[in-house]
Amino acid sequence: MKKLTNCEIMDIINTKYDIVKTLSTFKEQGNVIPVEKLQHHLDAIGRKFKYSLSDRVINDIEKGTVRAVYSTELNLPKFLPVWSRAEANKNIITYCNLTPYKGIRFDNKGFLDGDIRTIFSILQAGTILNSYYTNYNRIVNNIGFIKYCMVAYTKLFVKVLDRLYGIRLNKMKANTIAFLVAKFFLINICEKPNNDSTDNLAFNVCEKATNEKLIKSFDSSYKTEEIYKNLSSFLNFLSTNEEMVRNLSMREFYQVWIVMYDFSTVLSIELLEHLIILVSHVHVGSNINKVTVLDNLLKTEIYKIYNEFSSLV
Repeated sequence: MKKLTNCEIMDIINTKYDIVKTLSTFKEQGNVIPVEKLQHHLDAIGRKFKYSLSDRVINDIEKGTVRAVYSTELNLPKFLPVWSRAEANKNIITYCNLTPYKGIRFDNKGFLDGDIRTIFSILQAGTILNSYYTNYNRIVNNIGFIKYCMVAYTKLFVKVLDRLYGIRLNKMKANTIAFLVAKFFLINICEKPNNDSTDNLAFNVCEKATNEKLIKSFDSSYKTEEIYKNLSSFLNFLSTNEEMVRNLSMREFYQVWIVMYDFSTVLSIELLEHLIILVSHVHVGSNINKVTVLDNLLKTEIYKIYNEFSSLV
């Protein structure tokens, strides 16, 4: 399973936030919101939201598997709203940071106040992360689910490249890049082997009538570890071997991704669980990321990913 500390975004942003130290020194006392201070929101979630994970969210909070956090001293960015740790008994506990969201605060009686949809979306992200860790093998080995995620990821990635370089002006080049992006997703993020099965799955992102043999042979003369080892290696490979994206850099890619989809979504570039969380925010219509842009781009993948994930966990 790919870890947060293996993400290259950490090298860019960790200096400002010191995320590793913040998470390792986090204390529950005074930071975790007691369930009774959230109960009115849990009751509202049960009444108003009929999503597949709504009941699971309520249950996770009530039994303490997922814990809501509010602390003005907790310096964590919006792209990391949830994190987990294993207890001595190996149970996974997940924390949801509600602090940075506008309008969420304690009222004068000590009860949490704020937009119910935002609160639900962050608590749901906690349930998703916890379920992802406890059902990891079942999730990544479900080819149907991974295919939905692969298509969504490729659309997000290629849209950024298209904005930078207009790659869709050349269909052959665009399909080649889409195929390579899908392979990066499968090999680097989902830890699949670089073999014919992975190639066949990745080819699903290409348009009909695309030259399959030519597409699949594009990276055949390179070692897998040179291309798909990490994001910078992959972007360097594209920049070196594709004239259309010749000057591509990782920092530029991140910056355009953030402009298009919001700062809160950057971990979805490197972690499957955060891609699922991105989708869940859009599905429930919370304004945590750029919902309209993402909804228009991903369309049916949002519904498929959310509901398939719900059925798997």
